Amino acid sequence: MNKKWKGLALLAVLVLVGMLPLPAMAAGSAGVSLSASTVTVGKTVKATFSFNGGGSYIAGVKAYVSYDSSLLKYSGASGDGDANVAGGKGTLVLETSSTSKTTLSITLTFTATAVGSAKFSITGSDIVDWDGNTVGGPTASKSLTIKEKEAPAPAPDTKNDPKTDPKDNTSADPQQPETPTDMETALETKVGEDTLYLWRSLQNVTLPEECTTRTVIYNGEELQAAYRESLDLTMVYFTNAEGANGQFYVYEGYEAFYPYQSLSLGGNTYLILKPNADVRFPKGYEQGEQVIGEEKVAAWRSAEDADFCYLYAINTATQKAGVYQFDLQENTLQRVNEAMYELLLASEEPKPDVPTIAEPEVEKTVFERILEDDAVLMVMLGVLGGSLLLVAGMASAMLISRRKRRAQAASASEADAQPAETTNAQAPMTQPEANLEEAPAQAEQSAREESPSPEEASQTAEEDKAE
Repeated sequence: MNKKWKGLALLAVLVLVGMLPLPAMAAGSAGVSLSASTVTVGKTVKATFSFNGGGSYIAGVKAYVSYDSSLLKYSGASGDGDANVAGGKGTLVLETSSTSKTTLSITLTFTATAVGSAKFSITGSDIVDWDGNTVGGPTASKSLTIKEKEAPAPAPDTKNDPKTDPKDNTSADPQQPETPTDMETALETKVGEDTLYLWRSLQNVTLPEECTTRTVIYNGEELQAAYRESLDLTMVYFTNAEGANGQFYVYEGYEAFYPYQSLSLGGNTYLILKPNADVRFPKGYEQGEQVIGEEKVAAWRSAEDADFCYLYAINTATQKAGVYQFDLQENTLQRVNEAMYELLLASEEPKPDVPTIAEPEVEKTVFERILEDDAVLMVMLGVLGGSLLLVAGMASAMLISRRKRRAQAASASEADAQPAETTNAQAPMTQPEANLEEAPAQAEQSAREESPSPEEASQTAEEDKAE
């Protein structure tokens, strides 16, 4: 009975546990917030698009944002991490990343252009954590009301106002703030060993050839950059603390910059580029600087070669990047083709550090060592030949001595057997059968007497050897 109640109690516990809700895995979420819910035509509004990793650290976010381009005009962006905004009218692609944040946001600025109800929507998104897992693809939306522009208030009548001096033309509207200068809004930035100032706007800067402006995000700050689409290069503008010595730098993302420089040689224009890790230069050539024309450019030089140096550049006409050799004496630039480039590196190609597998040393036999040494081999062959000749001589002497002894033994046997033969001849011929039966036995006994025993043969060999 006790077992039955115990079984029922266990079953009840299992049923209750199964009814408990399981904790759900945290999923990412998104949201849209506006700086104002209602604006008038001509006013700006900021739309902030935020993304939450559900407790996970966010590695990156990519989202598609739509807005009503008939009512709004996009004018810029700012945001967390290394944010980037691209796209055309009505649709923008937001991309941003971080190192230690669980939420990221990008703020877009729009100007109201017409009356109506405008909608901002995140139509699709991907939130990825630092383990490479997608923690969500949420959507969100928010609406904005745009009203008619308010009529300006009538200007006050100052003709009869004794407080206003009509001759004073220096008075300014206290509500109209002064526009800050480019240097006042510039960002102090460390570039290599130098401290430079990164300009936010390029309105007062002449752009490089074939470049247009685009918006980029640097350290969460929005700024204008020059973009050369044919070469896929983005450049930002730096000056010194006085706003002088302005120069464009190629922007590679995060805090990676290098000077944007061009050379005009032989009717061609070249841009000096930063080589990637796959580009190598001949051994002995180290990175430095070389003055070519009026430009001081990055070059690879050797202390033992005063006539040539190497550059990494791209011809703007062919749009092919590669290693170039510059002749310091003739002031000419020559592209190093692939075959020549391989020849330059072939003799100095670094060998891969492959560990050598030591094969176990096998101990050689005496016979193998003798075969490897010619002198020892000749001596051994001589000794072996002499030994064979000696053995052959000894065997020949033993054979001759044995033949002599057999001959002597045969003579002695014949002498002893002659009287017996005479007696047998005088015997009557009446017993032929008996003689025939005794003949084989006598022959066998005679052969045994003539053939020496093994002990006698051994003794004879020793005597011959002694002689």
